[in-house]
Amino acid sequence: EGIKKALALGADSILIMNNDTHIEPGYIQKIKETAKENPGAIIGSLDVTNQEPRMVFFFFLQKIIWWKAKGIKYHRTYIPYDKTITGLHRSICLNGRGTFIPAEVFKKTGFLDEKNLPQYASDFDFTIRAGKSGIPCYISWDCVVYSEVTKTGTGKPFVYQSWGSFLCS
Repeated sequence: EGIKKALALGADSILIMNNDTHIEPGYIQKIKETAKENPGAIIGSLDVTNQEPRMVFFFFLQKIIWWKAKGIKYHRTYIPYDKTITGLHRSICLNGRGTFIPAEVFKKTGFLDEKNLPQYASDFDFTIRAGKSGIPCYISWDCVVYSEVTKTGTGKPFVYQSWGSFLCS
């Protein structure tokens, strides 16, 4: 609803940011510059853990092997964060942790699927649909967001939990 309201008020772009995500000064300017250099494209951010030692939480995907339901990543998850990791890379899907979306993308693809995916995966679904509509999706390793991964279900490798607790999550 917030995206719809912002667009109705004339927003020319939307930045999706999870509530457990933090940014450094200059981040907004950097992602806007990256988007300006790639008009019409969706730009995602490199996702790094907020906890020390900093680890790369999500690099995004090069491709998906659908019959295996497996995503092929650029790098393994939870490798140590190295600030020399830079550049803009194609990704077939992006998450909601620092994803910059031009307003015209919503006109072409519709909105996030709140009915079928009300909590998780609507961001992945949205960017996959955008890619299928011909809208390029990139991950900028120069635009970094920091996630509180111990507070999210997929960040549980950092926190021991019982099998029962895992199933409940």
